[in-house]
Amino acid sequence: IKTAHYNVSFFKVINCINTKIIIIIIIIIIKYFVVKVTFLLIYATIFVFGLFGNFGVLIKVLRHRRHRSPQNYFLLNLIVTDILLCLAAVPATPLYGLTRNWNYGILVCRSVNFINSLAVFVSSWCLATIALDKYLHIIKPTRATMNFKSGAYITLAIWTSCSVINVPFVMSYQIVDGRSMNLSTPLCETFCEEVNWGSVFPRRLYGAAVVVLQFVIPLIIITFCYARILRKVSNDMIVHNEKFSDCLTAEQRICALNRKNKVYYILISMVVTFVASWTPITLVNAAKDFQFDGDFMNSQPYFIPLCSHVFAMASIIVNPILLFWLTKRVQKSKLSRISSLGFNSIMSRVSFLCRRASVRNFDRTFR
Repeated sequence: IKTAHYNVSFFKVINCINTKIIIIIIIIIIKYFVVKVTFLLIYATIFVFGLFGNFGVLIKVLRHRRHRSPQNYFLLNLIVTDILLCLAAVPATPLYGLTRNWNYGILVCRSVNFINSLAVFVSSWCLATIALDKYLHIIKPTRATMNFKSGAYITLAIWTSCSVINVPFVMSYQIVDGRSMNLSTPLCETFCEEVNWGSVFPRRLYGAAVVVLQFVIPLIIITFCYARILRKVSNDMIVHNEKFSDCLTAEQRICALNRKNKVYYILISMVVTFVASWTPITLVNAAKDFQFDGDFMNSQPYFIPLCSHVFAMASIIVNPILLFWLTKRVQKSKLSRISSLGFNSIMSRVSFLCRRASVRNFDRTFR
């Protein structure tokens, strides 16, 4: 009887424990499934809109001659890098992060990471070069314009230098066993990770150099150039000129202010997009390099990097919209005429209209 009693109690305890374990497992599966589906939907959206959006801009630029300018070399390079990110980073990163396993060998491991890192570097410097080109085009319109040869040289320099910079990063990647990784939760799968640095110092030094070259310097260039352009546009607006503002009708004033505000919104959006896209992933990578990631990052080695990567990849959708919209505005409305040379031309036209209106009023008065 005692044996039977103990057996019944034992099975009751086992059944109770099994029930709790099953409930916990179900909750974990549901949470993981929801997170997995959410990330897959986000990345699928980025892939579809990014690919079609960038290919659309690429086709439009190549088909229309008025868009084939040396300045659009950098726009085309940015479009190419966004397409590379769409084809390499957008599918591979969530696949690796959500399956938590790498079964594609060292060659694919290094190739994917090289393409991703190269595209990010080139993208940052193309954005900086576009900002610098617009700055020179608007602030210093009398300066000699860029030709196709100089544009090609700058493009080649960007791609070559960015490729060389990424060599140490690519060579640091190895296929490692998860049980040998320093994680709070040991993993049984194989992983593609950057572990071949030899010591901590080279990785930290390279990580600091990447932050400066890929994020800080391009951000300074973009912010400075667009801030000066905004200042120039604001100072040279006709509605702010006492001599000619009285000659404008209310509708013309509103139209001029709307054009100015659109330029403001686009340029400010360019800076905000760059900061919002690349700050999270830059901080995450710096935390890994300098080992500031803490216990939470070690316990969640994929969730936070995936979140930061989503912000970075969102720029694939935003960049072509803002840049091509701004480029079309420059082509159509000749934004550079707001510069000193173009401003004088506009002022001459307004002065002529004012004189003609004065003559008409004089004729009507003495008719």
